Amino acid sequence: MDVTGAFLNSKGSGVPVDRLSHLYYDYSTNKTRIDVNITLPDGTKFAHTEIADYSRVSIDTITRNCYAKLESVSRVGSESRNVEVHTWRYIIPGTQIIVKRAVMAGSCIPVYQMQYGLIDGGT
Repeated sequence: MDVTGAFLNSKGSGVPVDRLSHLYYDYSTNKTRIDVNITLPDGTKFAHTEIADYSRVSIDTITRNCYAKLESVSRVGSESRNVEVHTWRYIIPGTQIIVKRAVMAGSCIPVYQMQYGLIDGGT
């Protein structure tokens, strides 16, 4: 999976940031691993890995704690073979970062996640 983004510098110009991500899902443990390689505008490169244990988090727990709200329900796939997907929206506490996370209905198997918002007054 490739994700490319940008941020606004102090002059208001968009500055590209390249990000290459590899997403893995382990069905037996209900965990994801994302290996991320990021290249900043000055050529600086860094990498990190994120691991999420979906067996410990459920949408019921998230909504019960007012953590996220259901934004949309849709279907992904062909007409004859598709799955229902629920997209949840929340703000990371203490930030202005909005997260949209889509999971398969009835489970927390991830479909996609995106984040956007303000960091220290910029976007």
